Amino acid sequence: MTILLVLFLAVIVPMYLLGYGIYQWGYGITTKEITGSLHTRASFFITALETELQRIQKVHQEYLNDPDLYYVVNTLSIMSNYEKNTNLLSIEKRLRLIQDSSAYIEEATLYLPRLPKTISSLRGVVSAPDNWQALTKEAVVFPVSGLSFYEDSLYLCESYPSANQYSDYVPQYVLVIRISNERLMEDLKSFNLYPGSGTRLQSEDGLFWLQTGEDINIRENEFRESPWVRTLRTEDKKTFILVSEVSNSLNLQMYSYVSEQVIYSGLNAYRNLFLAFSIISLLLILAFFWFSRWLFSKPIRRLVASLRQVEEGNLDVRIEYQVNDEFGYLYKRFN
Repeated sequence: MTILLVLFLAVIVPMYLLGYGIYQWGYGITTKEITGSLHTRASFFITALETELQRIQKVHQEYLNDPDLYYVVNTLSIMSNYEKNTNLLSIEKRLRLIQDSSAYIEEATLYLPRLPKTISSLRGVVSAPDNWQALTKEAVVFPVSGLSFYEDSLYLCESYPSANQYSDYVPQYVLVIRISNERLMEDLKSFNLYPGSGTRLQSEDGLFWLQTGEDINIRENEFRESPWVRTLRTEDKKTFILVSEVSNSLNLQMYSYVSEQVIYSGLNAYRNLFLAFSIISLLLILAFFWFSRWLFSKPIRRLVASLRQVEEGNLDVRIEYQVNDEFGYLYKRFN
């Protein structure tokens, strides 16, 4: 009986372990494919953003050092009203061309701190806001890899001539390009392919950030070497797979994350099959144990009990058995 049970387990257990191994293999493959896809998309986005902003910076530099712009700004005070308006319209037109050169540019503005006025691709010639002096001074003196973060927006700012943090010299003009948050948000939303997923783009100091999808309260300011993948558990006990990609040239970090529950929803069918397989295996073991007991153990114990009665001197004992099998043959011989 014991040998039969061991042999049966020797057949069932490897099959059970094989099923469990297949389930774990599918679990690992799914995790690897989804995190790999998230990282590939994040890496492509960061690379494309770096390339586009570098191109915008080149356009920025070309116009900043344009001799015609230098001439107009320095002769505005001696121009007639007609010449002044004509040249200001020409600058505004050039700024609109710069704005239209990239979907990532929301507004191009030339700031004239000595007047003080601004020429905008959207608003034309207007008086400079009071906070622009502080914005442009911080941006051109303490730029962060060419990007400045101010009032929830990204700016490319540079002055002519270049400012010095140890000098009170007021530049002749500052070219300010505001990056479109709306376009960045559209790009980030394209990463949210799964329900409950989300994407976050933030600066190194955490002062600037854009969030799409579910907000899982990421507040990490420490940049890490990318790529890196980890599991994040939120306060409401939800678990997310989080992928990070860093842009060292822009001092930006991107997080893309998706709920584990969503990732493995496709494996629920396999998990249910494995559970059913486990239950069936357990039922088969119990059925085999019960059947073996009924087929082998009980008839043997009956024969042993009858032999013990014979040993005690009871020669009238007989075994009634209706089935014509091996035990029937043994019982007949015993009787």
